[in-house]
Amino acid sequence: MPDVWISDPTWERLQQHARFLGGTLDVVLDRAIDALDQVTGCDTKPKASEGVITPTDPPRRILPPRQCRRIVIETLHELGGAATRAVLREAIEQKLKPLLTDKDYEPIDSGGPRWWYDVVYRGCLYIVREGLLKVDTPRDSYELSAAGRDVARRQAY
Repeated sequence: MPDVWISDPTWERLQQHARFLGGTLDVVLDRAIDALDQVTGCDTKPKASEGVITPTDPPRRILPPRQCRRIVIETLHELGGAATRAVLREAIEQKLKPLLTDKDYEPIDSGGPRWWYDVVYRGCLYIVREGLLKVDTPRDSYELSAAGRDVARRQAY
């Protein structure tokens, strides 16, 4: 599946219409195109004879990487602002356990770590880019920067 980047203004507009739209990006986009078809009077739905491609696997329900930002900051704050990767992973897994399915525990396509943790790990990359995690920490450890601690306090994580 391709990565999709959404600007902050567009994300804020989407939040105005926020409600659960389904498990996959394909479902969300299909609904958006249906709404556009209604407004424009076009009928772009494939005919029954053309067939419709539908995913066969149940969707993974974990948050997208960018939305993992809150849980990473919250968990690090609860752990005193710093933790090793293993400690952070265990703490986050305990918080997400009620949301995780068997599908979330499968390895990612490249054979790497469990899918759910790969998503959380990639979420950490967003936090580093925002300057909320220190970049000079020892390998396999995370620490909130001064800005990250401010965000954690302001957001009451």
